[in-house]
Amino acid sequence: MSLWDFLFPPVCPHCGAPVATQGDWCKSCFTDLLHIRHVPNKFLHYVEDVCVLAEYRGGLKSIIYDVKFNEKKEQSKGAAPFLASYNLYMKYDEFHIVNNKCSVIYDYIIPVPSSERKKAKRGYNQVDLFFTKWAKSLQNIDNKHFAWLDCLYKFDTSNDMWALTNKERHQNIEEAFVIGANYKDIELKDKTILIVDDIYTTGATIEAVAKVIRTYKPCKIDALTLKRSPYGERLIMRLTKNIDKCFYYIWIEKGARCTKEFFFCFSFSFCPKFSRRIHCCIVIICYSDNSSS
Repeated sequence: MSLWDFLFPPVCPHCGAPVATQGDWCKSCFTDLLHIRHVPNKFLHYVEDVCVLAEYRGGLKSIIYDVKFNEKKEQSKGAAPFLASYNLYMKYDEFHIVNNKCSVIYDYIIPVPSSERKKAKRGYNQVDLFFTKWAKSLQNIDNKHFAWLDCLYKFDTSNDMWALTNKERHQNIEEAFVIGANYKDIELKDKTILIVDDIYTTGATIEAVAKVIRTYKPCKIDALTLKRSPYGERLIMRLTKNIDKCFYYIWIEKGARCTKEFFFCFSFSFCPKFSRRIHCCIVIICYSDNSSS
């Protein structure tokens, strides 16, 4: 046991139960959050497949937030068990990789970059923290594939993505990425590419990255993300930030049931003398079986 683990005993980031090492999850929480699925093809344009590993809630949501905004780099270890499950899903073990028995073996793994401004503020790109060690473990098995290729440069966008609508996100991120100056002569023709990012929301970022890579004529571009963010959450953040009175209704499909979420946001004067306002959000959630609808 390390001194750090002795002083701060590791716990499951979802429920707080004791675990063996930092970054581990208890079995029940990990099973509850793990949900490997693929984004429907109708939403994809420049990328051929997007694989999402887990649900956007609880401990996983917290660790990604802490890594991105609270400078808690050590929390990135919590992604490792989900990437290990992806290896099982893809049959990425020594036997299957060496004997070419996997459905797809990627030549390059390309991380979605952060802008220089955000990297300077955080001191790192969070995508590197989540995925670099995993990528290197695959390249240790097959040094001719799975090469980590940090070849993209991102310009500062005009607005933070979390506060934007679907259309605004695509407009904001369009033309934000280029191949870095040191990689202009890179040979990607007929190569298989895996783009990695922490969160998939509308797909605007991954599509913008894939569009740039597509100009180099690879034979296949896929993407892998830790989780898919419900777009409704971002809309509520946007609405409560900019609008006093609003009413919003959204459907979220999940498995064999639908979730109806009614958001009613309003504000009222709390202390007219100081022009203070309180913003309130009432959330009513009810479930209905798809078979009855």
